[in-house]
Amino acid sequence: MEPQLKQRLVGVTVIFSLAVIFLPMLLDGSGNRLQHLKISIPLPPEIPSYEIVDEKIKQLKVEVEQLPQLEAVVVDELSDPVDLQQADKQKDDDKAEEEALEKAIQAATEELDKADPVKPAVKKSVSVKSKPAVTKVAKRPVGGHSWVLQVGSFSEKSKAYLQRDKIRKSGMAAVFIEKFKHNGIFSYRVRMGPFISRDKAQVIGNKVRAKYNIKGLVMSYKK
Repeated sequence: MEPQLKQRLVGVTVIFSLAVIFLPMLLDGSGNRLQHLKISIPLPPEIPSYEIVDEKIKQLKVEVEQLPQLEAVVVDELSDPVDLQQADKQKDDDKAEEEALEKAIQAATEELDKADPVKPAVKKSVSVKSKPAVTKVAKRPVGGHSWVLQVGSFSEKSKAYLQRDKIRKSGMAAVFIEKFKHNGIFSYRVRMGPFISRDKAQVIGNKVRAKYNIKGLVMSYKK
């Protein structure tokens, strides 16, 4: 085949290929065209001002600022002694409760013996509350953030001292009493700690609950 004829055939083939590609685009308008999309974004709605709510918030802030601050004071039998008459009355009440408990146990034992003489007698177990002893008060730690476990809150200091001495015998942690005054009324809160972490306080709280059936409250302790 002559070179000139070959070049003509190649040219015809190229022209035919271009025609097949571009003719449909020119005839039906299916080519790519740029389209402009318009989006209309509305303005944000206006939030009405609730003047009544704002005024109420301001009023509550003023009332909170006027509330008296609770200042805790660590106390013991020397700094805040127990009223002897009240202590004797509390002691008599505790003794009466112990006697009533002992009589109830004895009556139950007799009933069991009558029902089943072979069955061994129920062992009597009476808890005796010890007299509050004068002990050193745990000093407040200095610096940092710590936690305490509150195991009781009493209006009578004698009951607070009894609770403190009862739990102190376990040796789980330091036990102390803080005296609070609110609206002219004193309260004595028995607390354990301080602890360097909330988890440690919670562990001691679980032990106290298991041993004494007392559900303690873990609280933040700020110096």
